[in-house]
This record gives sequence, C-alpha cells and structure tokens, in this order.
Amino acid sequence: MSEYDRRTGVKQLRVRGLGNVRFSAVLKAAGINIFRATAVRKAIIVADIKIFAKNYIFPVVKERVLKVYEYVGKYLSDSGEIYDYEYIF
Repeated sequence: MSEYDRRTGVKQLRVRGLGNVRFSAVLKAAGINIFRATAVRKAIIVADIKIFAKNYIFPVVKERVLKVYEYVGKYLSDSGEIYDYEYIF
C-alpha cells in the first residue's frame, strides 16, 4: 500500500463519485503492477547476461589467452616445442 500511495498519489485523488474513484484506483493499481513486472523482467535479463558471461565469454577468452601463450612459447623455444608449459587456470 505504501508503494501504491507514493508512486500514484492515490490518497489525493481529484475525482468525485464512487465509480470514478474506483476507476482511478484500479488504473493506478494496474500501473503499479506494470512497474513491478518491468522490474522483474529487468532482473531476469541481468541474471541471464551474467550467466552468459560466466558460462561462455570467460572460457573463450581463456582459450585465446592460452593460444597466445602457446605461440609465444613456441617462438621463444629452440626446437619449436613448448617446454615448461603449464595451465594457469
């Protein structure tokens, strides 16, 4: 009820008649529900992005870094083979 009052100002309605008051209150309650649904949808999208970054982006970047490390190791070694190669992750 507090959010309903703060966001919509339902306690200071400027309409007369029970039917008009009911109509205004129902529309304002529907607006609050839309605000809440939007907040939930945004939270779900943010969570999906975090899961995507954790499960996809990090492994791809890790593999590319290791590939560069492999090339540098081959360049610096005498025989073209990697020695003392160890995964950091």
